[in-house]
Amino acid sequence: MSPASRPSNSGAQYLIDRRTSALPRPRFEDVSDKVADLLPEFTDEALRSSFRAETMVIILGYLRSQEMFPRSSRFHTRNLVSWENRTRATMTAAEGFEAISDPAFAALMPYAVLPVRAFGRPLRSVIVEMQRRLLLDPYGFALLWIGSGGQVTPLHHDGDMVHGRWHLVVRGAKQFDFMPPDSRKVPRFGWWDLCRRFSPLYKSPLPDTWLADGTGACRVHLAPGQMVTWARRWWHRVEIAKSGVTIALSTRGQRMEERLRPRGIRHLLESKIIGEAEYYLEALGEGPPFRTIEQLRALL
Repeated sequence: MSPASRPSNSGAQYLIDRRTSALPRPRFEDVSDKVADLLPEFTDEALRSSFRAETMVIILGYLRSQEMFPRSSRFHTRNLVSWENRTRATMTAAEGFEAISDPAFAALMPYAVLPVRAFGRPLRSVIVEMQRRLLLDPYGFALLWIGSGGQVTPLHHDGDMVHGRWHLVVRGAKQFDFMPPDSRKVPRFGWWDLCRRFSPLYKSPLPDTWLADGTGACRVHLAPGQMVTWARRWWHRVEIAKSGVTIALSTRGQRMEERLRPRGIRHLLESKIIGEAEYYLEALGEGPPFRTIEQLRALL
Protein backbone atom coordinates (compact mmCIF):
# COMPACT_ATOMS: atom_id res chain seq x y z
CA MET A 1 0.00 0.00 0.00
CA SER A 2 1.43 3.37 -1.03
CA PRO A 3 1.84 6.14 1.54
CA ALA A 4 -0.91 8.12 -0.18
CA SER A 5 -3.46 5.34 0.29
CA ARG A 6 -2.36 4.18 3.73
CA PRO A 7 -4.91 4.93 6.50
CA SER A 8 -3.86 7.59 8.97
CA ASN A 9 -4.26 7.16 12.73
CA SER A 10 -4.68 3.41 12.17
CA GLY A 11 -4.75 2.74 15.89
CA ALA A 12 -7.63 5.13 16.57
CA GLN A 13 -11.12 3.97 17.47
CA TYR A 14 -13.31 5.13 14.61
CA LEU A 15 -16.93 6.08 15.07
CA ILE A 16 -18.35 3.69 12.50
CA ASP A 17 -18.62 -0.07 12.90
CA ARG A 18 -18.26 -1.28 9.33
CA ARG A 19 -19.98 -4.63 9.74
CA THR A 20 -23.16 -4.67 7.66
CA SER A 21 -25.11 -5.88 10.68
CA ALA A 22 -24.11 -2.72 12.54
CA LEU A 23 -25.99 -0.51 10.06
CA PRO A 24 -29.52 -1.93 9.86
CA ARG A 25 -30.83 1.48 8.79
CA PRO A 26 -29.41 4.96 8.04
CA ARG A 27 -27.70 6.53 11.02
CA PHE A 28 -27.85 10.25 11.81
CA GLU A 29 -25.24 12.14 13.86
CA ASP A 30 -25.11 15.78 14.96
CA VAL A 31 -21.46 16.76 15.38
CA SER A 32 -21.90 20.53 15.21
CA ASP A 33 -20.44 20.90 18.70
CA LYS A 34 -17.17 19.35 17.43
CA VAL A 35 -16.76 21.32 14.19
CA ALA A 36 -18.76 24.55 14.66
CA ASP A 37 -15.62 26.72 14.56
CA LEU A 38 -14.52 25.14 11.26
CA LEU A 39 -17.79 25.47 9.31
CA PRO A 40 -17.42 29.24 8.56
CA GLU A 41 -14.16 28.47 6.74
CA PHE A 42 -16.04 27.09 3.71
CA THR A 43 -16.49 30.44 1.97
CA ASP A 44 -16.67 31.05 -1.77
CA GLU A 45 -13.27 32.72 -1.64
CA ALA A 46 -11.70 29.80 0.25
CA LEU A 47 -13.06 27.33 -2.31
CA ARG A 48 -11.70 29.29 -5.24
CA SER A 49 -8.28 29.92 -3.73
CA SER A 50 -7.85 26.32 -2.49
CA PHE A 51 -8.88 24.48 -5.65
CA ARG A 52 -5.78 23.37 -7.55
CA ALA A 53 -7.27 21.96 -10.77
CA GLU A 54 -7.67 24.16 -13.84
CA THR A 55 -11.06 22.76 -14.91
CA MET A 56 -14.09 21.14 -13.31
CA VAL A 57 -17.14 19.23 -14.52
CA ILE A 58 -20.52 20.75 -13.72
CA ILE A 59 -23.76 18.75 -13.71
CA LEU A 60 -26.67 20.82 -15.03
CA GLY A 61 -29.47 19.52 -12.85
CA TYR A 62 -32.20 21.42 -14.68
CA LEU A 63 -31.42 19.65 -17.95
CA ARG A 64 -31.38 16.29 -16.19
CA SER A 65 -34.76 17.03 -14.60
CA GLN A 66 -36.20 17.52 -18.08
CA GLU A 67 -34.87 14.28 -19.54
CA MET A 68 -34.44 10.96 -17.78
CA PHE A 69 -31.30 9.01 -18.68
CA PRO A 70 -31.96 6.64 -21.60
CA ARG A 71 -32.20 2.89 -21.36
CA SER A 72 -28.84 1.39 -22.19
CA SER A 73 -26.92 -1.86 -22.19
CA ARG A 74 -23.36 -2.93 -22.87
CA PHE A 75 -24.20 -3.09 -26.57
CA HIS A 76 -26.26 0.12 -26.77
CA THR A 77 -24.38 3.04 -25.24
CA ARG A 78 -24.57 5.86 -27.76
CA ASN A 79 -27.71 7.44 -26.28
CA LEU A 80 -26.26 7.30 -22.75
CA VAL A 81 -23.05 9.07 -23.77
CA SER A 82 -25.03 11.69 -25.68
CA TRP A 83 -27.26 12.30 -22.63
CA GLU A 84 -24.23 12.67 -20.35
CA ASN A 85 -22.68 15.22 -22.69
CA ARG A 86 -25.90 17.23 -22.99
CA THR A 87 -26.42 17.48 -19.24
CA ARG A 88 -22.85 18.22 -18.08
CA ALA A 89 -20.21 20.78 -18.91
CA THR A 90 -16.46 21.07 -18.55
CA MET A 91 -15.57 24.60 -17.42
CA THR A 92 -12.59 26.50 -16.16
CA ALA A 93 -12.49 26.28 -12.37
CA ALA A 94 -13.12 30.02 -11.99
CA GLU A 95 -16.22 29.95 -14.20
CA GLY A 96 -17.43 26.69 -12.65
CA PHE A 97 -17.43 28.21 -9.17
CA GLU A 98 -19.10 31.33 -10.58
CA ALA A 99 -21.90 29.24 -12.09
CA ILE A 100 -22.53 27.52 -8.76
CA SER A 101 -22.27 30.57 -6.48
CA ASP A 102 -24.00 33.22 -8.62
CA PRO A 103 -27.79 33.18 -7.91
CA ALA A 104 -28.37 34.14 -11.55
CA PHE A 105 -27.51 30.53 -12.53
CA ALA A 106 -29.53 28.80 -9.78
CA ALA A 107 -32.27 27.90 -12.27
CA LEU A 108 -29.81 25.54 -14.00
CA MET A 109 -29.29 23.68 -10.70
CA PRO A 110 -25.49 23.50 -11.15
CA TYR A 111 -23.70 20.82 -9.15
CA ALA A 112 -20.20 19.36 -8.91
CA VAL A 113 -18.49 16.47 -7.13
CA LEU A 114 -14.83 17.29 -6.55
CA PRO A 115 -12.04 15.13 -5.09
CA VAL A 116 -10.75 16.47 -1.79
CA ARG A 117 -7.21 15.85 -3.01
CA ALA A 118 -7.77 18.64 -5.58
CA PHE A 119 -7.83 21.20 -2.76
CA GLY A 120 -4.81 22.79 -1.13
CA ARG A 121 -4.59 25.40 1.60
CA PRO A 122 -6.49 26.92 3.26
CA LEU A 123 -9.39 24.43 2.97
CA ARG A 124 -7.27 21.29 2.94
CA SER A 125 -5.97 21.99 6.44
CA VAL A 126 -9.55 22.64 7.62
CA ILE A 127 -10.72 19.30 6.19
CA VAL A 128 -7.80 17.45 7.78
CA GLU A 129 -8.66 18.98 11.15
CA MET A 130 -12.30 17.85 10.74
CA GLN A 131 -11.09 14.33 10.05
CA ARG A 132 -8.95 14.38 13.18
CA ARG A 133 -11.81 15.52 15.39
CA LEU A 134 -14.51 13.24 14.00
CA LEU A 135 -12.59 9.99 13.47
CA LEU A 136 -15.07 8.83 10.85
CA ASP A 137 -12.86 6.82 8.56
CA PRO A 138 -9.15 5.93 8.51
CA TYR A 139 -8.97 7.11 4.88
CA GLY A 140 -10.54 10.49 5.66
CA PHE A 141 -12.87 12.57 3.51
CA ALA A 142 -12.65 11.82 -0.22
CA LEU A 143 -15.24 13.98 -1.96
CA LEU A 144 -16.57 17.55 -1.75
CA TRP A 145 -20.13 18.05 -3.07
CA ILE A 146 -21.20 21.57 -4.01
CA GLY A 147 -24.31 22.89 -5.73
CA SER A 148 -27.23 25.30 -5.74
CA GLY A 149 -30.77 25.73 -7.02
CA GLY A 150 -32.39 22.70 -5.39
CA GLN A 151 -30.52 20.11 -7.47
CA VAL A 152 -31.81 16.54 -6.99
CA THR A 153 -29.78 13.34 -7.20
CA PRO A 154 -32.32 10.69 -8.31
CA LEU A 155 -33.24 7.63 -6.27
CA HIS A 156 -30.34 5.17 -6.51
CA HIS A 157 -28.03 2.93 -4.53
CA ASP A 158 -24.22 2.90 -4.52
CA GLY A 159 -23.70 -0.81 -5.18
CA ASP A 160 -22.07 -3.54 -3.12
CA MET A 161 -18.72 -1.84 -2.60
CA VAL A 162 -19.92 1.35 -0.83
CA HIS A 163 -20.79 0.81 2.83
CA GLY A 164 -20.76 3.22 5.74
CA ARG A 165 -20.12 6.38 3.68
CA TRP A 166 -20.46 9.38 5.98
CA HIS A 167 -22.01 12.48 4.37
CA LEU A 168 -21.45 15.71 6.34
CA VAL A 169 -23.07 19.04 5.45
CA VAL A 170 -20.78 22.02 6.12
CA ARG A 171 -22.90 24.74 4.49
CA GLY A 172 -26.51 24.95 3.31
CA ALA A 173 -28.91 22.01 3.73
CA LYS A 174 -29.75 18.61 2.27
CA GLN A 175 -32.65 16.20 2.46
CA PHE A 176 -32.08 12.44 2.12
CA ASP A 177 -34.92 9.99 1.43
CA PHE A 178 -33.98 6.37 2.13
CA MET A 179 -35.57 3.04 1.16
CA PRO A 180 -34.38 -0.41 2.34
CA PRO A 181 -32.42 -2.51 -0.17
CA ASP A 182 -35.04 -5.25 -0.32
CA SER A 183 -38.06 -2.94 -0.66
CA ARG A 184 -40.49 -4.22 -3.29
CA LYS A 185 -41.96 -0.76 -3.72
CA VAL A 186 -38.92 0.68 -5.49
CA PRO A 187 -39.27 0.25 -9.28
CA ARG A 188 -36.11 -1.12 -10.87
CA PHE A 189 -34.42 -1.39 -14.24
CA GLY A 190 -33.38 -4.77 -15.64
CA TRP A 191 -30.16 -6.37 -14.37
CA TRP A 192 -28.59 -5.81 -17.81
CA ASP A 193 -29.20 -2.03 -17.87
CA LEU A 194 -26.08 0.12 -17.39
CA CYS A 195 -28.14 2.45 -15.17
CA ARG A 196 -29.55 -0.34 -12.98
CA ARG A 197 -28.31 1.37 -9.78
CA PHE A 198 -30.94 4.05 -10.43
CA SER A 199 -34.70 3.68 -10.10
CA PRO A 200 -37.28 4.63 -12.76
CA LEU A 201 -38.89 6.64 -9.94
CA TYR A 202 -36.06 9.03 -10.86
CA LYS A 203 -36.44 12.51 -9.34
CA SER A 204 -39.85 12.18 -7.70
CA PRO A 205 -39.76 12.36 -3.88
CA LEU A 206 -40.76 9.25 -1.96
CA PRO A 207 -44.54 9.14 -1.44
CA ASP A 208 -45.58 10.09 2.10
CA THR A 209 -47.34 6.73 2.44
CA TRP A 210 -43.99 4.94 2.02
CA LEU A 211 -42.47 7.01 4.82
CA ALA A 212 -45.34 6.20 7.17
CA ASP A 213 -45.98 2.49 6.53
CA GLY A 214 -43.32 1.20 8.95
CA THR A 215 -41.34 -0.77 6.34
CA GLY A 216 -38.07 1.10 6.84
CA ALA A 217 -38.31 4.18 4.61
CA CYS A 218 -37.09 7.37 6.27
CA ARG A 219 -36.31 11.03 5.56
CA VAL A 220 -33.29 12.81 7.03
CA HIS A 221 -32.74 16.58 6.98
CA LEU A 222 -29.14 17.74 7.33
CA ALA A 223 -28.04 21.21 8.44
CA PRO A 224 -24.40 22.34 8.84
CA GLY A 225 -22.59 20.08 11.29
CA GLN A 226 -24.97 17.15 10.77
CA MET A 227 -24.25 13.92 8.89
CA VAL A 228 -25.70 10.57 7.93
CA THR A 229 -24.39 7.15 6.92
CA TRP A 230 -26.04 4.06 5.44
CA ALA A 231 -25.34 0.43 4.61
CA ARG A 232 -24.81 -1.34 1.30
CA ARG A 233 -27.44 -0.97 -1.44
CA TRP A 234 -29.78 1.33 0.52
CA TRP A 235 -31.80 3.37 -1.96
CA HIS A 236 -31.48 7.12 -1.45
CA ARG A 237 -32.62 10.34 -3.10
CA VAL A 238 -30.83 13.61 -2.26
CA GLU A 239 -32.16 17.15 -2.64
CA ILE A 240 -30.18 20.27 -1.77
CA ALA A 241 -31.51 23.65 -0.61
CA LYS A 242 -33.07 25.84 -3.30
CA SER A 243 -31.45 29.03 -2.01
CA GLY A 244 -27.75 29.62 -1.48
CA VAL A 245 -24.87 27.21 -1.98
CA THR A 246 -24.81 23.80 -0.31
CA ILE A 247 -21.46 22.15 0.44
CA ALA A 248 -20.89 18.69 1.90
CA LEU A 249 -17.98 16.34 2.52
CA SER A 250 -18.12 12.58 2.33
CA THR A 251 -15.93 9.59 2.91
CA ARG A 252 -15.72 7.16 0.00
CA GLY A 253 -17.20 4.23 1.89
CA GLN A 254 -14.98 1.72 0.08
CA ARG A 255 -12.14 -0.44 1.30
CA MET A 256 -9.16 -1.45 -0.84
CA GLU A 257 -8.96 -4.80 0.92
CA GLU A 258 -12.52 -5.71 -0.12
CA ARG A 259 -11.55 -5.80 -3.77
CA LEU A 260 -9.86 -9.17 -3.28
CA ARG A 261 -12.74 -10.67 -1.33
CA PRO A 262 -15.68 -12.52 -2.92
CA ARG A 263 -17.87 -9.40 -2.91
CA GLY A 264 -15.19 -7.35 -4.66
CA ILE A 265 -14.38 -10.04 -7.22
CA ARG A 266 -18.07 -10.45 -8.07
CA HIS A 267 -18.45 -6.68 -8.45
CA LEU A 268 -15.44 -6.54 -10.80
CA LEU A 269 -16.77 -9.35 -12.97
CA GLU A 270 -20.23 -7.79 -13.17
CA SER A 271 -18.70 -4.45 -14.20
CA LYS A 272 -16.60 -6.11 -16.88
CA ILE A 273 -19.18 -8.54 -18.26
CA ILE A 274 -22.52 -6.75 -17.81
CA GLY A 275 -21.22 -3.20 -17.62
CA GLU A 276 -22.22 -0.25 -15.41
CA ALA A 277 -22.80 3.34 -16.46
CA GLU A 278 -20.31 4.94 -14.10
CA TYR A 279 -17.45 2.60 -14.99
CA TYR A 280 -18.24 2.66 -18.70
CA LEU A 281 -18.19 6.46 -18.86
CA GLU A 282 -14.97 6.65 -16.86
CA ALA A 283 -13.35 4.09 -19.17
CA LEU A 284 -14.01 6.35 -22.15
CA GLY A 285 -11.53 8.82 -20.69
CA GLU A 286 -13.45 11.74 -22.19
CA GLY A 287 -14.97 14.67 -20.35
CA PRO A 288 -18.17 16.45 -21.41
CA PRO A 289 -17.89 19.31 -23.92
CA PHE A 290 -16.21 22.52 -22.79
CA ARG A 291 -18.63 25.37 -22.13
CA THR A 292 -18.09 28.98 -21.16
CA ILE A 293 -20.09 30.97 -18.65
CA GLU A 294 -21.71 32.80 -21.57
CA GLN A 295 -22.89 29.54 -23.06
CA LEU A 296 -24.50 28.62 -19.74
CA ARG A 297 -26.14 32.04 -19.59
CA ALA A 298 -27.70 31.35 -22.98
CA LEU A 299 -29.50 28.33 -21.46
CA LEU A 300 -31.38 30.51 -18.97
